[in-house]
Amino acid sequence: KKEIELKYLLSSQQDFCLFEKFLEPFACGAQKKFRQENFYFDTATLKLKKNGVSVRLRKQNNSYLKSAKKYLPRNKHRKNLSVRLEYEAPVTRSIANLLKDQLVSPIEVFSFLPVHSAEDESTKQSLLRSMKNSVTTGVQLIGSFSNTRISFPIHLLNETVVVEFDHARYPQSQEIYEIEVEFDSERS
Repeated sequence: KKEIELKYLLSSQQDFCLFEKFLEPFACGAQKKFRQENFYFDTATLKLKKNGVSVRLRKQNNSYLKSAKKYLPRNKHRKNLSVRLEYEAPVTRSIANLLKDQLVSPIEVFSFLPVHSAEDESTKQSLLRSMKNSVTTGVQLIGSFSNTRISFPIHLLNETVVVEFDHARYPQSQEIYEIEVEFDSERS
């Protein structure tokens, strides 16, 4: 499965609020608000990142999701558009705690994620090969950040599109405001 995503960084919280107001007339459903904590894993020398792979654990409200993403060779990040192979599945709180405490390998946990279709299995195995080809050992927690996400469904050109407003807080009191729109890879 592919993740096709447009992402725009905004210069201020004021721009963030103005963009949300601009989209209000197109709203076609209720906003949903999520609190997210994101934990990223790689080697000390960022071997996964150098090979276009991202490995993450996300806590969203009270549940955990483990994911991996990889840029596709011919579709590497272009300005604000990214096309990546992605697989994500839930993990238990106890597995999440083992990952955060670095007592279990994030690659090993990924290998045991459940799949629900042949396409899921194919995507998961492709990502697993990429991870294993990038590193053999030494994958560790390299950083984390928290964000608040507002999911905002709008009606645009006879389609429902979900716009996500993210307010991220990084270490050293850095704040980022961005907007994401993810497209269905089945119709792209």
